[in-house]
Amino acid sequence: MSRAGAGWALGIALAAAALAAAAPALAAPALTLAAARLAGPELSVEIALTGFVDEKLQADLEAGLPAALLLRWRLWERRAGWPDRALADGLLREQLFYDLLEARYTLFDARGRPRARCADAAALAAALAAPRRLVFPLPAAVPAGRVPAPEIEARLEPLTREELQELERWLAGGESRGAGGLLGGLRGGPERLLRRLAGLSSRQASARCAVTAP
Repeated sequence: MSRAGAGWALGIALAAAALAAAAPALAAPALTLAAARLAGPELSVEIALTGFVDEKLQADLEAGLPAALLLRWRLWERRAGWPDRALADGLLREQLFYDLLEARYTLFDARGRPRARCADAAALAAALAAPRRLVFPLPAAVPAGRVPAPEIEARLEPLTREELQELERWLAGGESRGAGGLLGGLRGGPERLLRRLAGLSSRQASARCAVTAP
């Protein structure tokens, strides 16, 4: 490489480094667990999510690609001098969707019901950050006198094909929304979907907390 070419490449590298340093750092995804309580045969825990809505997720949603918010939970038995033992686990799948016609975001709960309708990405982030309570039935394997510790992991990933079809039916009120469906509503069509599925903003966080007995 010539001296002029080397100088040009170095200039480009320095400019890129300067832009990267000047760019605002994305908030790290965080999951907060608080106020876990034991009440009879159930364990409840309050959760809040922050840092999950970034520019990449916003772009994916606004391009017509829904996303799934996975909440994987486990109940642990703490054992002194021994590794903790998993007593029960499960998975809750929520959905994030941007309606191109109404220009708003919708957050669906694990039962497929709208939990929040948001006018912009900031409102969606606020809906995820608002504390809410999850309730889990205690498994029969819980030893007498022991209080299990809950652990929850939150992760974003693309919807499955079945979830896309179910969401489409719900949005259409049980009727077809058109020959193209949700895939046809994507900017760029199904090929654009396949490309974006591989690059969906993957953000995750996990936390475990102790329980306050009644």
